[in-house]
Amino acid sequence: MTQDASTDPAKAYADFVARSRFVALPAEVVNTVKLFILDTLGVALAGSTAPACGELVEQVREWGGAPESTLLNFGGKVPVPSAALVNATLAEARDFDDTYDPGIVHVMAPTVSSALAMAERLKGVSGKALITAIAAGAEIMCRIGAGCRSPLTWTRTATTGGFAAAAACGRLLEYEPERINHALGIAYIQAAGNSQTVEDGALVKRMQVGFAARAGVVAAQLAGRGVTGPLRVFEGRHGYFTLYERGDYNRSALTEGLGERYEVGRLSVKPYPCARDSHAAIDAARTLRDMGVPPAEIAQVTVRASRAMINIGGKPWAEARGNPVVEAILSMPYAVAVMLLRGDLFIADFDRDAVLDPVVGDLARRIVVVEDPDIDPSALVPVTVEARLLNGEVRTARCDRMRGSPEAMLSRDEFIAKIRRCAEYSAHAVRAERLDSVIEQVLNLEAVSDVSQLPALLSAA
Repeated sequence: MTQDASTDPAKAYADFVARSRFVALPAEVVNTVKLFILDTLGVALAGSTAPACGELVEQVREWGGAPESTLLNFGGKVPVPSAALVNATLAEARDFDDTYDPGIVHVMAPTVSSALAMAERLKGVSGKALITAIAAGAEIMCRIGAGCRSPLTWTRTATTGGFAAAAACGRLLEYEPERINHALGIAYIQAAGNSQTVEDGALVKRMQVGFAARAGVVAAQLAGRGVTGPLRVFEGRHGYFTLYERGDYNRSALTEGLGERYEVGRLSVKPYPCARDSHAAIDAARTLRDMGVPPAEIAQVTVRASRAMINIGGKPWAEARGNPVVEAILSMPYAVAVMLLRGDLFIADFDRDAVLDPVVGDLARRIVVVEDPDIDPSALVPVTVEARLLNGEVRTARCDRMRGSPEAMLSRDEFIAKIRRCAEYSAHAVRAERLDSVIEQVLNLEAVSDVSQLPALLSAA
């Protein structure tokens, strides 16, 4: 804990953001950022039909305001903070957006939504400038997540997403370090979001990331008008790590090698639209199905995982009492049951009717998640899935590397296939030629002179 603003990580972050330039970004970071911008746009299209998203759009339109930035897929322009709120919520709504696994945070939803909304307002922002801003904001969010050690009580994406959004907007606005530091402080005083939404299966869970994105935009705009924020943002007596992480954090992870080694290169892309802690179990269940394990002959399934995964997604399916869709997205037993029964897991499997399928529910209630004492309590892998058949035979599969992780990353073609598949679930159909144009522009974003047309290509007139 420090009372010296010059040694607080916020100062290092502000300096890093202010000096960030496209020419200094490693090629692999540029490629990663482009792929994950594409992924974020895709999952936002799919999120447009998720429960509560249409209601949020209606509310934002009722609020009104200056027509500055486009609501993805729905169309129409609203003030930058409102666009960031909606678009980040759409990207998070299906729980299909990226994760930074070491920090248990969804990075790109708040970062891309705020940066793209701000870029549209500013007009004339190049693809290089957008990539630089998103890389800077995302890197800060990854670093904060990497420094955290405690189990989730706050929703870490919600409490840290505002920092990423403020940083990305500050870079686009070409702020000097001091003003970015103030923006980070203003974002901090708005930081909120907790895991009770997970416990209760509440629809508003998906909006927490939107609130963070909006907070970051507001922070950057207020800092631009000379409003000051706290400067000892992270290590002050009442700083982020003191209050939100109870003083337990890894300080070296916050700034060591900042600007030289990029954590944003370690993002994971999701092949399944549900909580990341379920993915290793889903991969193992896929292996069991490929082994020929017949679902009708399963007596019980035991998933052996870390304590952290049990805390998030290990609740028995029989105890699900919140919104069925939200409960399913967060449930490891439900996801494993679907994979064993259907051999695939995609957006349609989380529609209300699919979630309430009695065949899936029957198998999900026979799936138990238990702690494996031999693995790191916070680890996402390994996970073992053990199926005991009615004849007493036991079949076992283990996942050591999740699909979509840096160790088993999806290919460029798989990223493209994902956005195309997501587009099929959008509230307003996106014409094939428009989607093709977006894919082409994002994959060659450094050559785009003005990124403001991208949101319109994916939106209703």
